[in-house]
Formats: sequence, C-alpha cells, structure tokens
Amino acid sequence: TISLSYLKPLEGAFNAAGIPLRTKVMEGKNFKAIANMLAEEGGDLVVMGTSGFQPPREGFVGSVCLRSLRGNNQNFLIIKRPFRFHEPRYVVCLDGSPSALSALKMAKFFADRYEAKLHLLYIFDSSLHREVFGRLKHSLIESEGFTFNSEEQEKFHDEFIERGLEGVGNLILNNAEREVFDRGSKPPVKSVLQGRIYKKICDYVFGIEADLVFVGRTGRHAVKGVEIGSVTENVVRFSSCSVLISKNGEQGEWIPSKNKD
Repeated sequence: TISLSYLKPLEGAFNAAGIPLRTKVMEGKNFKAIANMLAEEGGDLVVMGTSGFQPPREGFVGSVCLRSLRGNNQNFLIIKRPFRFHEPRYVVCLDGSPSALSALKMAKFFADRYEAKLHLLYIFDSSLHREVFGRLKHSLIESEGFTFNSEEQEKFHDEFIERGLEGVGNLILNNAEREVFDRGSKPPVKSVLQGRIYKKICDYVFGIEADLVFVGRTGRHAVKGVEIGSVTENVVRFSSCSVLISKNGEQGEWIPSKNKD
C-alpha cells in the first residue's frame, strides 16, 4: 500500500496527457527487480533518475541506476534535470558504430516530434598516437649513428595524424547524415573536435546548453562481454543534461513499438 502511494500522484499526470499507465510493485533488490521485469516484459525505453533520494552532484551515479544500466542491454533515458520541450537542443555522439547510429535514429525521431535542433558530434583523441611516436623518437635517437630531426618530424607526424583523424570524423558524420536524414530535412549542426572524448562531449553539451545527449551503449571497438563503454559511462556521470543510451543490436536499428501499454 505504501509503495503504491508513491505511484498514485503519477496517475493524474498520465491521464491528463492521455497516456496509458500500469503500475507495478515488486519485492527484492531494486536493480534485480528491474532486471527481472525487463526480462519478463521487455520494453522500448527504460527511464530512470541518476541518484534516487540523494542530492545530485557532479560525477555521482547511484548504484541502482549504474547496475541497471550495466546489466541490461536496453535503451535507457537517464534523467538528470527537467526537459525543455519547446525547441530543445539535442547532441548526438557518433563514432561509426552501429550503436551510435541507433542513437542518431532515436534522436531524429524525437527531434521531429519536438522540433529540436540536432548537433552531430565526433571527437578524436590523438594523444595515444603522440605518446607512441614520442617513445619511438627516443628509441631511434638512442640508436647508434641515427640522425633524427625530432622537432620537424614530430610536427609533421602530429599534423598528419590530426588531419587524418579529422577526415575520418567528417566522413562518419556525413555518412550518418545521408543514412538517417531525408531530403528536405532540417540539416544538423556537425562538429569534429579534438581532445579527451568524454570531456569534450560534456564541454560541448554544457556550452550549447543542450537538453539531451544521445550516445551508443558501446563504441566502435567494443568487444563481446563489455557491458557499457567507458566514454558512455563517463558521459552519464559528468554530462550537465539528461542522457539517452541506445542498446546494442546487430544492425543498430531502433523503431518504437506501436500499440503497447
């Protein structure tokens, strides 16, 4: 009875919006009960907050939210603050993976419904290439009889790598736009940026005052058994707005079900 009383205030809001609502109370550990319900009933989208009764703070995600997100390959909408429904701004993070493409399709679906401005974002991090080159440089310099113009070669290497990665990013964004957007659709804002991937995403989201950021569950280099990518988890932790995570699938498809309660 007490548990049902928590859900009672929702009935009026759902009825006013004409949305069917079915309440359910389950026993046991919260994240296990959520997993069991998803296994039994499925669903298109799981909506939950980040921290329960805990006051929100940067980087903190409650254990129920985190365990549910890690343990269930579903589409999740993680609420961090109230939505703006009038001309909202959506950011979609793309890396060429099927999961990211699915996130873009979800973003396009919601953007068409709420007349949102879509921002497509690709981030590359060239720091790994620089580190490998630096170690190679010192190894070659120490080799007997080897002449190495380190400053000139390092500059050439950095520019070559950065131009290449930037080109890959533009290719991914352009291909994604062609695949998802119809002719005559409002064109998205496309940006290719360099830096620490999750931090650049969060900085961009904060800078444009985005209302929702869409990310794939895992990235392009995901391996079997990985529950959720590190970039996605850090975006959930540090994003200033709510986050929608698309589930993994063979084709990266997402089509909302019809006539479901």
